[in-house]
Order: sequence, then structure tokens, then C-alpha cells
Amino acid sequence: MVDHKLILIISRDTALAGNLATDLKPAGFDTRTCKSGHQALEMVNDLHPSLVLAGFYLADMGGIELCWLIRQTSKCPAIPFILLSESDATEVELNGIRSGVDAVISAKTPLRHIIIHIEASINRVNEITHHLQTRPDGLNGTIPDFSLLDILQLLNLTGKTGTLTVSQNSVSGHIEVSNGEFTYAESAGTLGEEAVIKMATWPAGQFNFHTGFISSKKNIQRQPMEIILSCSSRIDELQSESIVSKNNTIPSHLPDPAV
Repeated sequence: MVDHKLILIISRDTALAGNLATDLKPAGFDTRTCKSGHQALEMVNDLHPSLVLAGFYLADMGGIELCWLIRQTSKCPAIPFILLSESDATEVELNGIRSGVDAVISAKTPLRHIIIHIEASINRVNEITHHLQTRPDGLNGTIPDFSLLDILQLLNLTGKTGTLTVSQNSVSGHIEVSNGEFTYAESAGTLGEEAVIKMATWPAGQFNFHTGFISSKKNIQRQPMEIILSCSSRIDELQSESIVSKNNTIPSHLPDPAV
């Protein structure tokens, strides 16, 4: 579904940026490069690229800081943003997500995998944005066709106001959004931020977003990106627990070592 393929590459390492630009051309991507975050911000506003690919360290600021500036001050705050890190540290990834980075990948990642990340990020945002533009009064779909985290992030970045209703089997809940801020949530007796996190972990279900006036009393205090980060952490915990559980399962044809 990738239709617009202009990639903005920002790195203080001009050789790395040049190599990436050269390597991405055969895959059908047009590229622009620069070294500084402030120049990148101007180029984002002027060119409206389909994705930003930034190094962790730039000539005048960090890549995470640039992402935050794009999210908060640019003309296209929902643009996909991939951070190329020289480290595999979890803290780098957490800080990136907290600032709205879509993905943090190692600069040593093979080109084929970088291209996969780029195309997946562009397609994901394009598809949700298309739905929001063609259905100005609402948005609906299914999980996992759309990730609830992606929807929440886009509603935040585009400053939407309305109610997001999520259901899984016979359980449902809703999240109220005012100018992109999450203000109220409830699901099956759970309120506030915990209700948002609970719904974000549902592996399947349906969602509906309808624009309109919000009247419920506020029960969410934290910033949207902090809540999205908490949702990501909870999902990671559940996935880790599932992997550990599978690894610890004793095959039925083997004797129980405790016997």
C-alpha cells in the first residue's frame, strides 16, 4: 500500500546517510538527507516525507528530541519515525517510545529488515489516516487488523475529540479523547489508565471511534505517550510470560521429573 516513498534520513554521519540513501533507491524509495535536527524539522514541514529515519545522535540534538519536536510542533505530527540506534539497550527503546518513536532498530540491522520496518510503518499509518480522512465522523475496524496502540497514538497526534469504544466477546469499554488527550476510560468495572491498558492487551476485538463532544468527568491524569508506553510495557510482559510458560510446559509423552 506504500504510495508515497520519500524518506528523510538524518544523521551526523554523512557517510552512513549517503549509504542508506543509495541502498534504499533500488527498493523504490526517494530520499533526502541532512545532519541537523533543526534542518530536518524544516524539511519535514516543507516536503511532508512519508517517513523519517534518524540516527540516535544528530549534529545539534538527539534523535529522540527530534521526534518529540516533530510530534509537538510540525505540520505533520503523525509521520512515521524510525530511530537508528547504535545500542540495543532497552532504555533507548523505552525513551524512544515515550517520545513517539514508531520503532527503534539497530544501525547494524540488515538493509532488508530496515526496508521491512519502513514499509510496515508507512502502510500502518497510511491505512489508519486514510480511514480517518474518508470517515471524518468516525473510524471502525477490528483488532489485530489495526493495533489499538496505533489508533490511540494517531488520535493523540491528530488532536481528535470523541469516544473510542472497544469490545472483545461480551466485554466492552470506552476511552474518551479530547483534543488528542485521553480524559476518561472504563471497562468492566476498571477505570482510568488501567482500563486503557486492559483494553490494549486484548488480542482480538472490534473498535469504533465517533467524533463529538465529551462530557464525562476526567479520570485520566497522565500524558497520552506515558499511557501508550505503559500499554506497550504490559503487552511485552504478557508476551514474555507466555513464552516462559510455553518453554516450561512438559510434553505429555515425557514423565514428570517431580515424580
